[in-house]
Amino acid sequence: QPSLCVLLATQHRHLSGYWHSYRQDRRQVIGMLLRISVVILSLGVAISQLLISIGVSIRSFPMMLACRALFGICSESLITAQISLVSFWFKGKELATALGLIITLPELGGALNSFLTPIIYENTGSLSAGFYVGTAFCIFSFLCGCVLYWIEWRAEKEQKGFVGHVEVKTIKCEDMKQFNMKVWIIIAIGSLAAALYVPFMDNANRFYQKRFCYTQVDAGNAVMWIYLSAIITSIPLGLMIDKLGGRVYFFIGTMVAFLIAHLIYLFLPNCISDQIKGALSGSFFLGLGYSMYSNCVVPLFPLMVKSSIMGTAIGLLATFENIAESIVPELSSLIVHSQESEQTGYRLSELFYCGLAVIGVLVAMLMFCYRKTCHRLNQVVCEELGDAYSSEA
Repeated sequence: QPSLCVLLATQHRHLSGYWHSYRQDRRQVIGMLLRISVVILSLGVAISQLLISIGVSIRSFPMMLACRALFGICSESLITAQISLVSFWFKGKELATALGLIITLPELGGALNSFLTPIIYENTGSLSAGFYVGTAFCIFSFLCGCVLYWIEWRAEKEQKGFVGHVEVKTIKCEDMKQFNMKVWIIIAIGSLAAALYVPFMDNANRFYQKRFCYTQVDAGNAVMWIYLSAIITSIPLGLMIDKLGGRVYFFIGTMVAFLIAHLIYLFLPNCISDQIKGALSGSFFLGLGYSMYSNCVVPLFPLMVKSSIMGTAIGLLATFENIAESIVPELSSLIVHSQESEQTGYRLSELFYCGLAVIGVLVAMLMFCYRKTCHRLNQVVCEELGDAYSSEA
């Protein structure tokens, strides 16, 4: 049932995320309408999280499943709306840092969850208590969305005009033909990065407990270290990319970091009774890989596609990422449960993740086949791209 819950929720997420992105492109919700969508979707996240918490309290699995699907619909669409909005606030050399922060700072919530949930459960003995704490954070997120709307509304009033524009345009599925091979390569890299990070994180707590003999609290702290590594390295990486360029090299670096992390997990010995401390080095490289992904992959879309179809591009990326996030956990689970020993199963699953990382490195290296485009992407300010896009980019 938990496996079915994750599968259905992720399917709802990627379908709804793509549809919301498609609607954004159709009406070019850049100004007021886009900010309204941020407020409405953040409210949807808070309400669905509250309903999930109630479902946990009354032990209703169907209610939890349905509300989790609603949560996925709102959260995935909210991410697309945020990225589209920020891409119109920041241009050129500021974009990687801005979008990198947008994607990695939510990991702070994951870090708090990994740190607080075991403590809350040990002190209260109630699983639902942790869910209600999460609800409080979602409500705080909704209030931040309201503050954002008020700040932008006041800015529009002071400037006596509409900040941004709303271009009504009919979008057809044929618009995806404007995506050249390089865009699809980036989507493939993003999907593999998500497959190497998210499914592992979903079961990382138990992985540390069974594979390396961590206690529940220590395992939560180890997972928190992954999130913190992504957050800490995000700002310097974003500034470095904005200043020096070299995004193509960071594509390969992203997959190499994931590969190193999973190789560390693979070759560390199984624990007997004592904790294996070296596993924390794998946590750092896993967080570093996610930070590179956040600062390299998504910020490229505003540079490579027209603004009128940028939401569609980001929606396609989210779609393929969530497909990977729904398939890879099933395969990993089959590998783990095919072995008599859970430790052996987790070790074999790491071999599977290493194989995905090797494929990711090879896909990233395909970008070197486009030397002319790589030269453009390595520029600090892409003046040759005109209005932030080009058919050759």
